[in-house]
Amino acid sequence: MSHLNSCLKFGVHFRESLAQILVRYDTRPDEVIEAEQKSIPPHPEYVSDTELLALINSADVDSDVMQVARRLYWRHLNHPFREVYRAFRETHKGEVDAEGNSATFPEFVPSDEQRANMEQLVQLQWASARQDWLELAELYRELGDMEAAARALSNITGEKERMHFVIDKLVSLNVRGPVKFNY
Repeated sequence: MSHLNSCLKFGVHFRESLAQILVRYDTRPDEVIEAEQKSIPPHPEYVSDTELLALINSADVDSDVMQVARRLYWRHLNHPFREVYRAFRETHKGEVDAEGNSATFPEFVPSDEQRANMEQLVQLQWASARQDWLELAELYRELGDMEAAARALSNITGEKERMHFVIDKLVSLNVRGPVKFNY
């Protein structure tokens, strides 16, 4: 009794996988099937935070990939400050302004590595065909250039995102550090 007949006899419902269908019904010659399988690019590998620097320092990286890698590295480098920020907020949780927002923030001075990465990311943004003004504002803000951050925000046209108003508020308060923000 065939597999299909035994499944039907016992009331088992199944669906063949693509691999099973190809094995049973693909009538192309083996060479054609093998050539097609070889032409499929390998699945991209995941790059961990600790491997980003090696990717950034490699010479043959596309500018779009470099921009993504530097953005991820920026977040990775900011991570230790998040712990400082959480501890600071806990210590100063009673200090709020009239609107109920935290009135103080811990001092943030980017390391040389952070500064260099953010400056490179700014250059990549300016070299791209279309600038992400919100990201540029955030980069300039963390670099401490509040005027450039405000200019970047002023380039945003149309309906403003909630994040636009958050960055604008941080610029007006002269806050440089990465800040926790809940959407």
